Amino acid sequence: MAEAARDGMELFLEAHPRYDPLTDCGRVRSLKNMLTTLRMVTRLPYPGGEDHGARLRACFKLVNRAGKLPESERAEALMALLEHINQLPGQPTLPTLSRLTEQLGILPIEQREAYLTKVLQAAQAVHDQVAQPDAVQGEDAALGVLSAESRLLQIAYIRNFIPSSMLLRAVANLAAGQPGPPAQVEATLLHEVTAGLQITGWFMARHKYVVEACASLANGRDVLNHMVDLSVTLPDPQMRWNSFSALANASSLFSRRKDTAFLLVRLANVLPQQPEAERYQGGELLLLEALQLDRRRFKAVCAAVRAQADAIPERSADFIAMCARTTALAGSRPASSWRCW
Repeated sequence: MAEAARDGMELFLEAHPRYDPLTDCGRVRSLKNMLTTLRMVTRLPYPGGEDHGARLRACFKLVNRAGKLPESERAEALMALLEHINQLPGQPTLPTLSRLTEQLGILPIEQREAYLTKVLQAAQAVHDQVAQPDAVQGEDAALGVLSAESRLLQIAYIRNFIPSSMLLRAVANLAAGQPGPPAQVEATLLHEVTAGLQITGWFMARHKYVVEACASLANGRDVLNHMVDLSVTLPDPQMRWNSFSALANASSLFSRRKDTAFLLVRLANVLPQQPEAERYQGGELLLLEALQLDRRRFKAVCAAVRAQADAIPERSADFIAMCARTTALAGSRPASSWRCW
């Protein structure tokens, strides 16, 4: 039967020497049609010896047709297309993988994570094609090899194709395969995913969700510690302040008070990097969050905040007085109200 099929195909190509399966792509309505067309794209010779470009264009057209398939067949079809594109000569480009990532929205939610994982694995080959984002600078952000993955994750997250929990799992999986401390890699990826949002309203909401979700991770303290360092590299002052506020509010979500105190002290140390008009409010926010701590840890946070008074030269006296008032308020609380874990 296979021999008969080959003979039939040879006769067909003799009668249609310039046949291009692209002409039949519009008829794809099922997984079976898709796989049949993909086999033709793979096996047939293309005119002019332009096999690579023609095959890739054919795959793109098939990618666009995937949404016409029954929902239950779309994931398998896209996986087959991704596998074929990976087997083409050369490396898949970032625009190619971006187009594939954009198809997440046509898949059932329970199938998106497996498909996204495959796309991110293919992105390992395109690191050199992506320049380091301007917003990511300094030693802690010098992980530009992850930029390709962060761009794809940004597409998936910003377009609501994946929830925050799925984003964090994808980031953790990527970090596990990279050199360096996993928490640092995770923080850098998450920073890149959200820092690319130049519309501040989008950044504020998405960054807040990510930071709050990180607080529940087993290594959440370490991830947010690195995010503090990355937050001060944000080019827009309002974005820096939004990040600072989100991190301060997330400190209360830790299961251990010592982690809350650690993060609040770290944030106090970067208070001078916040917009000058927001520094007083930033110190006040940190002290309010510290009121949930035990006396010893509260005093440590208060001392770290008070030490930043020189960063508010026009209101330094008021700032010191505010620290004193908050300390007095804390001191008036009964011992039974202090949390010691």
